[in-house]
Amino acid sequence: MQATVQSKAKALTVAAACTRLLQVEFGAKRAIVFGSLAGQGPWHDRSDIDIAVEGLPPGEFFRAYSACCDLLPPGLNLDLVPLEHVYPEMRSRILQEVEMPDDPILALKGLVEDELITLSRVVNNTTDFMERLSDPPSQLELRGLASYLHDFYTGIESIFRRIAVRLDKNLPGGEFSHVNLLNQMSDFSGTVRYPRDTGFVKVSDQLSSTNSSSSG
Repeated sequence: MQATVQSKAKALTVAAACTRLLQVEFGAKRAIVFGSLAGQGPWHDRSDIDIAVEGLPPGEFFRAYSACCDLLPPGLNLDLVPLEHVYPEMRSRILQEVEMPDDPILALKGLVEDELITLSRVVNNTTDFMERLSDPPSQLELRGLASYLHDFYTGIESIFRRIAVRLDKNLPGGEFSHVNLLNQMSDFSGTVRYPRDTGFVKVSDQLSSTNSSSSG
């Protein structure tokens, strides 16, 4: 527990240095810390620093990102996102236009709903892209399709990570962390589970209740 508090304190110091660097050295209009470091979720030993940046001069994003990474201590990663390019749901979370419920189940429910909206966009974009593919597809088109598939998998894993952190209180680490996370979300037969021991059924119940109320 003490180590987690110390790591968060160190991350806050580094995040403050990054936001100053982005604004002073690179001319960003604003730089906003969000996510678990901003209290929008539980901080844990594998949390990253999440910063949204707005108004960077054209062509400066990757140089600014590299400069910020130079400030990071070993073991701490940075997720820097251009505020102009994020989806509306994520922008609302970053700007704290949407109040995060104190109830962990309701908070998780809102985050999962946002993730599902994003996944729907990925699916729609992928469908549109596939309808325009050449026959046979070019190497460039295959790379584009692979990028969409990666986005979809990343979205699914993001949901699983949120469940693991907020309900299981256990996010797998190590060399096989991705596989271990999938195993944690499934039973031994490989069927995706909705385990009462992790509380995911509560999230499903909340979603069902909300949908029933809105349709009634």
